[in-house]
Amino acid sequence: ELAQAFIVMTKNLKSNISNLQIEKTKIEKILENMSDGVVALNSQNQLIHINSSAKKMLGESIAKFLEEISKNDDIIQLDNKTYQVTQTPFEDLDGRQGKIYIIHDITEQINLDKMRKAFVANVSHELRTPITTIKSYSETLLDIDDDETKKQFLEVVIKECDRMTRLVSDLLYLSKIDAGESIFEFSQHDISLIAKGVCQKLIFQAKKKNQKIECNITEGLMCLVDKDKIEQVITNIVSNAILYVQEGGVIKLSTYKQDKYACIEISDNGPGIPEEDLPKIFERFYRVDKARSRNLGGSGLGLSIAMEIVKAHNGHIEVESSVGKGTKFTVKIPLS
Repeated sequence: ELAQAFIVMTKNLKSNISNLQIEKTKIEKILENMSDGVVALNSQNQLIHINSSAKKMLGESIAKFLEEISKNDDIIQLDNKTYQVTQTPFEDLDGRQGKIYIIHDITEQINLDKMRKAFVANVSHELRTPITTIKSYSETLLDIDDDETKKQFLEVVIKECDRMTRLVSDLLYLSKIDAGESIFEFSQHDISLIAKGVCQKLIFQAKKKNQKIECNITEGLMCLVDKDKIEQVITNIVSNAILYVQEGGVIKLSTYKQDKYACIEISDNGPGIPEEDLPKIFERFYRVDKARSRNLGGSGLGLSIAMEIVKAHNGHIEVESSVGKGTKFTVKIPLS
C-alpha cells in the first residue's frame, strides 16, 4: 500500500511539475511578446527579468532607467524618449517584496499632442490676423464718405477674405489626407506635359516681376498620377519661386528620367533658404521669412500639401539650397 501510494504521489508530482512547466512557458511567451516592456527587480533591487520589448526600448540605457525608477515617478524622460511606468509589488522566494515595472513608450503620443497644440495655436494665429484686419477696416468704413478710400478699404477686406478662404481650403484638404480619404484619381499621364502646362500658365505672372521661366522638357515620361494634384505640386513650387525670387530673376523647370523615376526639377537664382531651415520647410505653417510670407498671402501649408501629394504617388521631394545663390526642388514620381 505504501509503495502504491508513492507511485500515485510520483505520478501526481510529475503531472503538477509538467503543468507548472507549461504555465511557466506560457507566461514567458506572453512576456516576451508583449509590446510593453516588463522589468522585474528582487527585494535587493537587482534585475531578475527583462523582456525583449524592454531591451529594445531601453537599449544601452537600462542602468539609467533603473536609477530613474527608484524615484517612483510615473513618467520618465530618458534619452529624448518618454516612458509611462506602472509598478506592481510581488513576493519573491524568501518572502520579501520585489517589484514588477510595466513600461509603455508614450514618446509618439506626447509628440502628437505637442503637434496638435501647435497646430491649433497656428490656425488660431493665422485666422486672427485677417479677422482683425477685416474688423478694423469695416469699422473704419462706417465713418468714411470718400468713395475712393472706401474702394481701397474694400479691396483690403476682399483680399483678407480670400486669404481666409485659402487657409480653410488647405486645412480641409490636409484633414482629408490625414483621415485617409480617397481624394486621388489616378490615370496614365506624361509628367512632362503637365510641367509644360504649368510653365505656360505662370509665364505671365513671372513677367510682372521681369522674371524669366526657362522650360527644358523631356517628353514621354509616363506615370500613373492624379493629373490635377501633380499640377498643383508643380504650380505651388514655381509660384513660390516667383514670389520670393528677386525682380529679373531666373526660374528653370526641367523634366528628365533618373533610374525608375520621372524627375521634375525646379531651380532658381533667388535668395535661397538657410541650412537650418531646410529640414523644416515641409512642416505645416512653417515659414522661413514669416513676416514676408504673411504679407504675400502665404499660409505656410503649400509645401506640406505638396509633400503629402507626392507621398500618395509613392514619390518624394528633395530640396537643395544655398543662401544668396538659389534653391532647387526635385520631385520624383515612379515611372509606369
